[in-house]
This record gives sequence, structure tokens and C-alpha cells, in this order.
Amino acid sequence: ELFDAIASVSTRAKLQDFSTQGLANMAWSYAKMGHYSPELFDNIVDVALPRLYFFSNQELANMVWAYASVGHNGPPELFDKIAEVVLSRLALELEVDNDVNNFNAQDLANIVWSYAVVSEFDSKNAVIREFASHPNIVNSILSFFELDQFGKKELCQLHQWNMWCQETFGEQKIPEDLSEKCLGTFSKTETMKSSLQDNIAKILDEIGVPYESEATMETGYSIDFLVTTKNGTNVALEADGPRHFLGETKISNGSTRMKHRQVRKLDGIKVVSVPYWEWNSIRIDNNNTMFQRAYLEELLELPLK
Repeated sequence: ELFDAIASVSTRAKLQDFSTQGLANMAWSYAKMGHYSPELFDNIVDVALPRLYFFSNQELANMVWAYASVGHNGPPELFDKIAEVVLSRLALELEVDNDVNNFNAQDLANIVWSYAVVSEFDSKNAVIREFASHPNIVNSILSFFELDQFGKKELCQLHQWNMWCQETFGEQKIPEDLSEKCLGTFSKTETMKSSLQDNIAKILDEIGVPYESEATMETGYSIDFLVTTKNGTNVALEADGPRHFLGETKISNGSTRMKHRQVRKLDGIKVVSVPYWEWNSIRIDNNNTMFQRAYLEELLELPLK
């Protein structure tokens, strides 16, 4: 394929000839298409690290978004160094004219969302923890709120970042009214029901499992199936189709990993996933769904009430 062919020839030596925009665009393009090439992402990091101070704000945002989206936890220096660059620029802007116009709302939302995602790779990384909750980050976000410059996508990203602050520090970092605005926007995000969900619902009905479809949790996340077990506890059952993974791999993307993590930690319930390739591999004999039932029963640790 084209992406594989490009990755195979994108050696460190050849990437040295790329501009900062070229490096950021390549990482962003692969992440946007959900095409994961670990060697390419490692090569881009090696070339980009010594040049990060020459990256524009948008290029920095695109870099961290790309690496978070594909879940590439390569050299931690990338996120540490970008954090250093971003904070130094924010400090200068706030000191000189109390303005953050050089960082736009989209860039800032992409950056904090990305750090909320990658915190999973190294939850004790002091640089990531300090950066994503730094007063200059928070103050810059509040400035954009005052200017009403965050769109729906950015408000959703900020909600997930705010939830990361809750799970990491035990508190949210923006005022309650703004937190509610982010939560309201996030919880109203439209979800697309898949054929995988329909198939799973049919089997759950056959088993007689009590569940709620498209259940909205306190965190604002929509769960495909909220199943109630025999002892009264709830389990989040997620029907994870192709869009939850990187291309044709079996690697969950950054958004999916963060959702599962935050539902577990903040909503306090167990999350189990039905990957589409596992479901599709289950044998069906003459419309007999015995094996599908057995799969869900084992996954959910039945019997249920």
C-alpha cells in the first residue's frame, strides 16, 4: 500500500531533509488515516527532537496529537520537550501582552487532549502531570473561554482533559460553569450505532441479560451496553468496531484507550470490549448462535440475574 511504501523509504537520513512542517504533516497524516508505522514514528521523533524550538505552534500541536492518537509511546523525551517549548512560549506571551493569540483555541485543545491520552503510558511522569495542569495552560484555556473561541470539538477535548485532571489530581481545573458546558457538549455528541452492536444486542436478548443500550455515564461517555450482573454491579460492554483501532491492526487508538480508562477510573465500573475481529471469527452453524452466547457469557462472567 501507499502508506507502507512511503514509510519503508522514510529513513532517518531522508527525513533530515524534511522541513518542520513536513515532519509534523507526515505524522499527522498517518495518524489521521489510522495507519500505524512504529518505525516511521520513531524516525520522525529522532529527527524532530533537536528541532522542536523551530516548530510552529500548530506543528507542535499536530505532532502531539498524532502520537497520542496512534498510541505511540516511543521516546518520552518528545512529550517532555514539547511541554517545555509550549510552556516557555505561553509564559512569554502572557508576560508580554497577556495574550495567547499565537496559540489558537484548536491548537491548545489538541495539545491538552493529547497529554491526557499519553498520561496512560507513563502515569507517574512528573513533566506530563505538571504540564497538563500548569497555571499557564489553565489560564490560557480560560482566556479562550472568555473570547468564546472553542467549538464543539474543542469543548469535547477539554472535557476529556478536565476528566484527566479529576482522575489524576482529584479535582477539575476549570470553574464549574465551564466544566458543565464542556460536559453538556460532550454528552450530546452523536453516536453511530453499528451492525456489531445490533448483533450483540440480539445475543444479549437471547441470553436474557438485563442491559441498557447507549447508556450515558456521569463522565458523559456513552456506553454501548450497560449490563447488570447477578450481584447488582454494572459492567460496560463496548462493541469496538474498526474505527476504534489503527487501520487493520489490533491496536486500540488513543481515543478508545482513554475512554476505557476514564470510565473504569471515574465511573468506577469494569469495562469489557468485544473487538470486531473476534466477533467475526466466531463460528455460526445453521444460524445457531451457541458460540456467540458462550463468548459473551465468558466475557461477562455470567451467570447474570
